[in-house]
Amino acid sequence: MAASRIALPLLHHNDEYRIRQLDKSLGGDGIIDASQFAAKIARIRNTWTPATPGPEEREGKDATQRELGGLVLFSGDAFNPSVESSVSRGEHMIEPLNAQGNDAACVGNHDFDFGYPHLRSLMAKTNFPWHLSNIVDTSSSPAAQTSTSEEPQEGDAVVPGTQRYTVLNVKGVRVGIIGLVEKDWLATLPSLPSEFRYRSMASVAVALSQQLRDPEGEACELIVALTHSRVQNDIALANAVGATKGSADGHGVDIVLGGHDHTYYIGRGADSFEGEAFERPGGTDEDQACFIIKSGSDFRDLSEATLSLSPPQHNAIRRRRILSLSVTRHRTLPSDPPLPALRKRIGELLAKVDEATGQPVAFALAPFDTRADRVRMGESACGNFIADVLRHSYEMPLRERDRRGELQPSRSEEGREVDMTLICGGSLRGDSVYGPGPLTLRAVLEVLPFEDATVVLELTGQQIWDALENGFSAYPRQEGRFPQVSGCNVVWDSSKPPGARVVSVTLLRDGHLFGKDAAGQRSAAPQPVTVFEFESDEQGGCSVEIQRPRLELGRELEMDKTYRVCTREYMFLGHDGFESLKAGKELVDHESGALMSTLLRKYLLGASLLWRLGQLRDSVESGGSSSAADAAPAGGANARIMQASVARARRLAGTSSEDAAAGEGSLESTTQQPTQTTTTTQPQSAAMTPSKSKARYIVDSSPSGFQNALHAASAAHHSQHDRGEFFFG
Repeated sequence: MAASRIALPLLHHNDEYRIRQLDKSLGGDGIIDASQFAAKIARIRNTWTPATPGPEEREGKDATQRELGGLVLFSGDAFNPSVESSVSRGEHMIEPLNAQGNDAACVGNHDFDFGYPHLRSLMAKTNFPWHLSNIVDTSSSPAAQTSTSEEPQEGDAVVPGTQRYTVLNVKGVRVGIIGLVEKDWLATLPSLPSEFRYRSMASVAVALSQQLRDPEGEACELIVALTHSRVQNDIALANAVGATKGSADGHGVDIVLGGHDHTYYIGRGADSFEGEAFERPGGTDEDQACFIIKSGSDFRDLSEATLSLSPPQHNAIRRRRILSLSVTRHRTLPSDPPLPALRKRIGELLAKVDEATGQPVAFALAPFDTRADRVRMGESACGNFIADVLRHSYEMPLRERDRRGELQPSRSEEGREVDMTLICGGSLRGDSVYGPGPLTLRAVLEVLPFEDATVVLELTGQQIWDALENGFSAYPRQEGRFPQVSGCNVVWDSSKPPGARVVSVTLLRDGHLFGKDAAGQRSAAPQPVTVFEFESDEQGGCSVEIQRPRLELGRELEMDKTYRVCTREYMFLGHDGFESLKAGKELVDHESGALMSTLLRKYLLGASLLWRLGQLRDSVESGGSSSAADAAPAGGANARIMQASVARARRLAGTSSEDAAAGEGSLESTTQQPTQTTTTTQPQSAAMTPSKSKARYIVDSSPSGFQNALHAASAAHHSQHDRGEFFFG
């Protein structure tokens, strides 16, 4: 009987973004890269018997028929966020992932950051299957679309580009692999197709167990759940589906391999652990004897596990049980040997990124001033603009959550979901004046170099007031805590003592380019605009119109009322004296939030796409021109929003008489750049007719302009459009 026991090895990793990085915890130069991580995987895999084919040996071989000596499994998040992804939109991760010899993966939340169509194209370029077992496509089932149940429905289909499960033969054991994701982070995705629906992690696990363990079907003896969820949710899942030591025989999964937290964690069901110790976070008291492995992040940690499996029990639902689990934590060190070919490719990829960051991504009409004495001692145009982008970035995700009843109290459709942005002047680096003229991506990354995410918090008026007091407290010293805001008007008095300098805080009302008429419909008459005249020897000059609604004061901040504030994780953690922010309740946490540089790049890319499509005279009807069809996914809410956005952009540009009053559109970009700075600045009416010798460009600085551009960047497949310059107004 003892001879029938199986020692099944596996390697697990998750949440990998930067292909070369400085790991400050290692001391010295501390430089590690993905080639060393892949080499470590290869060395361990080569010790397995039978030998598990490496990535170079897999071409033309059916994975379900191979006999493997172990498993290499990945729990999601690879394509964003990082400086590299801001250029490559995740493409830079394809070769490192393929070199690892992964057998299966689960999709993570940040893998969706560039939109589902682009994610699908990225997954198709990897040499292993991706799983999203409890997210389903209901597009072909009206009944499933209208159901509010989170239980599996008859009409549920697999999300295209992913698999519901994979079955592999490992040392004579048939192993089923599924991928499960938590509901919480789905609500933060700005562009998840409306036909994709969530199903309960536990219910899907049980249903798939019934299918996979069927002796007349797949006849699996072991089921592994790859997850992308919080450790507390992984524990709840493990308890619910029997991924625990000594659990009763029944349908479920045998072990949970998770990602998303970026923390290293081994469940209490493990019998032995070797390697650098880890802390158990709060909320893990329910882990009594769970089989859970979570492997840190960013090519730093690799978990090597051995599952000792029982002899087969032919009359049981679970034919094999995990008798013991041993785990070894491997850390990547600067001295670790690399895969030479991959290290060479990483160098080439980073050289391309460096070259790309030198390309123009925007055109500044006015100086983009990030000098320390400007951003740390007073209001800054650069700070205002970036704070605006951050605030509008979370409008649509939170609106969707509000519509589903997840946010209380609910807000009206006419109101806004994020009240204000509060960042500090120290968030804006570079200490330089960029422009007027072209801005490169390298300049954007110099201005926004930090890799902590943006978050959205619920805070009381008093907590916001206290945070602002802290921001003004160091003046006139040039400290980074000086505030830069969006969505509010702050009056302060530098002559008063620190802690008593804030005079008033008033929220601003959102203005629109097209006001409402007596019937409540959007009118066709925009507000007056500002026109900047540029001279160009090559093009005969151009006219740039900035369309910006007038600012209007709203209600003053109320100390006991709760508001929603976008800020940096750095500030939320209380750094730079922002202690009052630590009390905030997270609506969008650091795992679901994006880098400031990513959001700014996203806005610029979406604005460019809308501008280009806005110039097309053919149509933006469903199934219209090839360019529009390439840019927007066919059908669904995303396509409708894109069509309305493009129609509004075309109307603002004066290329169509089509009325897009259903939504305010966004428009910002150009295909030609002026060669000199502004010569005259004068307000004009929107009815002005520029000289025919001049090209006419529109900049939409309305709230909807920001939001539509951000939506376009998330929802559209626009790799063909990621070129050219943009205008900062």
